Amino acid sequence: MNLITAVKIPHFTDEITYRSHLFFMGSCFAGNVGEKFANSKFDTVVNPFGVLFNPFSVLDSMERILTKRYFTEDDFFETDGRYLSLALHSDHSYQSATEAVKTVNELIDTLYEKLKTTTHIFYTFGTSQVFKYKKTGIPCANCHKIPQREFSVESLSVCEITKQAQRVDTLLRAINPCVKVYYTVSPVRYLNEGALGNNAGKGRLFCAIEDLVDEKTAFYFPAYEIVMDELRDYRFFAQDMVHPNALAVDYIWERIGKAFFSSETQKNISDVDALMRNVAHRPFNPNGEQYKSFCLKSISVIDKLREKCPFYDFSQEEDFFKKWL
Repeated sequence: MNLITAVKIPHFTDEITYRSHLFFMGSCFAGNVGEKFANSKFDTVVNPFGVLFNPFSVLDSMERILTKRYFTEDDFFETDGRYLSLALHSDHSYQSATEAVKTVNELIDTLYEKLKTTTHIFYTFGTSQVFKYKKTGIPCANCHKIPQREFSVESLSVCEITKQAQRVDTLLRAINPCVKVYYTVSPVRYLNEGALGNNAGKGRLFCAIEDLVDEKTAFYFPAYEIVMDELRDYRFFAQDMVHPNALAVDYIWERIGKAFFSSETQKNISDVDALMRNVAHRPFNPNGEQYKSFCLKSISVIDKLREKCPFYDFSQEEDFFKKWL
């Protein structure tokens, strides 16, 4: 008996391996999935400008990197002794505008170089609603608790989203013609927009992505459908009943594995995860012979992983175990 509406996902021919270079940008859902890759020691960039909810902010951030559109001190404002930017999440909080500009512009240079060798980019759009700062008319990535009267609330059209995405994709392929782009829609519901507003907003995202996907260089991964159709139960949501919980993220991670990983990569992930559990293990007596034997066995695991993944750096984990010998 089949008790769920199963979402069919093809196995993507452009598999993700430990030789892949991944880039995640978008909502908190992108952060959750990106961190799963990072925790399994994939080469991964996750939301370098912080969590971004709307397509404009996601794509504008990517365009900023690709064109090296650097920040200036005018892009930052002071509040409660910290300097923030409407184009960045509050993760980017600095003691001075000078420090902010230096740090973020160095990050742009680093990300530009990373994008030259990135193999897979995952965009996750959460809402098509944007808050435009009235003084500039530009949609902001984060309002930073500025009074709402300073903003106008608008919805991006399908055409606006697709045109911006196409422009950014042209810039991207000028430096990396082989990169594959995957679009996803966050399963988080934006109930502050109202039931109709949330559904209509998600609909605009789906329509835009449908126009962008070509199954050659741009693809769609149905994270939204997995949560809404396969995990149609509030036990898969956090206490706010809106955000998917850790169990839901683990389930999606499994579905991603079936879609992107070969059996060899899945075995490598299992070995790496086991190693990371060893690192997290806290012994009863770290100076005892039993734990020293445990560390030696863990170093042996690292040596075997290096044989399979010689391009990955396990020096930090190796140093951790060696310090107890």
